[in-house]
Amino acid sequence: LNLPSRPAKLTTTSGYWELDFTSPITIIGAALIYHNLDAGLDVTLEGGLGSPLTFSQAITIPSPWENDWTISPWVLFPGGAETLNNIRLSINAANSQPVQVGRLLLLTALRDMENDVRWGVVEEEEQGQIEHATEAGVETLYELFGPRRSFTGELALMNTEASELITLYRSARNRILPWLLIPDEGVNDAWFVR
Repeated sequence: LNLPSRPAKLTTTSGYWELDFTSPITIIGAALIYHNLDAGLDVTLEGGLGSPLTFSQAITIPSPWENDWTISPWVLFPGGAETLNNIRLSINAANSQPVQVGRLLLLTALRDMENDVRWGVVEEEEQGQIEHATEAGVETLYELFGPRRSFTGELALMNTEASELITLYRSARNRILPWLLIPDEGVNDAWFVR
């Protein structure tokens, strides 16, 4: 199954995954979701229309948060869209542990809501936990994997932007299908959200 709880793994600290498509696809960028890559690690997305691979784009791996949860990096190709039928995600240097990636998202388009996020926006983070208390009131806490982040606010949308948001909502089947959110284009932190 293609679940973040079942990441693609290498048994080594470097290496690559290669995707071969039967016909070329056109992508404008990529995002790495749920990974265990070290900050600053040499990671590239490479591709071509056969062999040898003719395209290469570095992916900057940001430092994790204070709770060691890794941030999901994203990149747009500076030269614009690339049409490729062979794509390789390469880990070119040694990671501190065997490599895992939950998802590699290949971006074919971005929706820009062209909006004005109004005052009052709140970004929240909640860390899940399991609590067991004894009869004497002694608590044992277990951390559930990863923080849950939310972004709440009011958007000033005109009719065209409102229809874009409605289209996104419908194409995601309301809350059924996840999608990529980039809250701030100046920050290398993509959110895989519902």
